[in-house]
This record gives sequence, C-alpha cells and structure tokens, in this order.
Amino acid sequence: MSEVKLFGKKTLNAYKRVFGESLFVAFGEGLASIIARGIRICYTISICLEWQKNHINGESMDLFQTMEFKDLQPILETVVEDLVKKNELPDRGVIVEPNYGTAEKNKGQLISYLITSNEPDYPASDDDLLDKNRHHSLFFTLKAPSAKKWQGLVEIKSGSFLLDAVPPPPDALKVYKSKKSDDEEKSDDEDSSNIQEDNDQQNTGGVYDDRFRIPIDSPNLIKWVRDAVQHRISNYVTAAPSFSCCSEFEACSDAKKCIHPNRMYSTACSYRYNLEAGRIFYGKNRNV
Repeated sequence: MSEVKLFGKKTLNAYKRVFGESLFVAFGEGLASIIARGIRICYTISICLEWQKNHINGESMDLFQTMEFKDLQPILETVVEDLVKKNELPDRGVIVEPNYGTAEKNKGQLISYLITSNEPDYPASDDDLLDKNRHHSLFFTLKAPSAKKWQGLVEIKSGSFLLDAVPPPPDALKVYKSKKSDDEEKSDDEDSSNIQEDNDQQNTGGVYDDRFRIPIDSPNLIKWVRDAVQHRISNYVTAAPSFSCCSEFEACSDAKKCIHPNRMYSTACSYRYNLEAGRIFYGKNRNV
C-alpha cells in the first residue's frame, strides 16, 4: 500500500530542519509530520497569548477578553483626558458623553458615546467650571448597533471630512461614505436588511453621515479614536468672534507660541496663526 502524502515536499523538509531527522526516523514521515504540525500550532498559540496585551495610555487591554460597550467609557475618557493635557486645553475641554435611550424599547439603556468639545467662555465663570455654560461641538459618535447580528461591533459616525483625514482602520466593516455614486448605492442595496436598519441613521438634511463598524476588542478602535480626536483638536475653531491679538502678544512672541490660558478660545486670534507659521512680529524673536 502506498503511503498517503499529507504534506508537500517543502513543508516536510522545513519540519525536518526544525525538529530534526530523528523524529521522522522514529515515527515515519506521515505521523511525524502530524506531530510536528501539532507542536507548531501550540507554539503559535503561545506566541499569540504573549502578544495579546495591547497597552493603551499605560493601561493594558486583553484582546481575547470579551468586552461590553459600557467597558469603553473609562478607556475613552483616559484617551481624551490625555489629549486635553497634551494640547494644553482647558480642563475637560473635550469630553465623553454617555447617551442613554429614551424610547420605550431602549429607555435607560446606554446606546452611544458622544465625543464633543466642551469649551468654556473666556474669562471663565463658575457656571463654566460646572459645565453649565460651555460650548459644545460634536467630534464624532460611537454607537452600539442594536441589531443582534452586529453584536460585538461598534459603529462610528462622523462627518465626511473626518474619515477623509483619518481613514477607517483596515479591519473596519461596512464603511459608508456620503455622496455615493449610483453604483455604490446599488451595491449597498444588496443587503436590504442592513439598509433598513440604517434608515434611522440619516441626519436632518437627509444625507448619510460617514460611518463604519469595527470589532469592539480591536486595538485599532482606540488608535483610531485617539487619532481622530487629535485631528479635531488640531483643526478646532471656536465660535467666538475673531480678534487680532490679546494683551499677551509680546509674551506669546517671546515664547514663539500662543500662551493664552484658554487655547480653545484663542483659536479666534489672528496672531496665533502667524506664530504657528513662524511669523513673529514683536519682541526679541521678531523676524518680520
């Protein structure tokens, strides 16, 4: 009876190099190859387990652990607070707002997180410090899809400009872009159940927001959130009226950057953009 070839010649030779000829002499090529493959699989699993810890802002998240949507809040808050400090924004200048359902079917249930700016007036008042008189601008939304088939995923909704600047991660699912071509619309219609689920996701203008879904335990989720929040901070513009400069213009010139105590309000300062472009009009560093 001829021996059944379980593996190709290259694979067989590779196993012989790694595990030695003696294994194959003792058990024969077929059985020895199966043993070798089993050892290889066990080794691969052990390597995966070693790398399953992904560090986010100094805190580890077990990628094999089943996460729930509510578990995201402390992680999101840590990311946002870190970026607020890094960019020298006012305390709680960007916040994570849990959003709870009000309809009968989901009343009191956590359904989404809103990542928003939280700019205080300048000068700040007691109401500002209590978040009672702050100015909000939605950065993006993280939602837990309600359909059972999407459990374990998070849906991120944003304006089209954000996903153009910070593209969805490679493991993103069901990426929707606004201003689709007819062909793109038809391809989405093939999954009619999904389109029906998403009909309530239109904004008041009747145009789909850009959005994508991603596994809740994907390390790319938090990385994307961090990159997206940083992009929105870097491009943030206050709703306050613009002004040429403030009383700190000479100190800002000497520091070569804006030193205003409210870096969100000071995005209305015209001189700030000159400083960021390297054009200094006053003080010891004057170069214009």
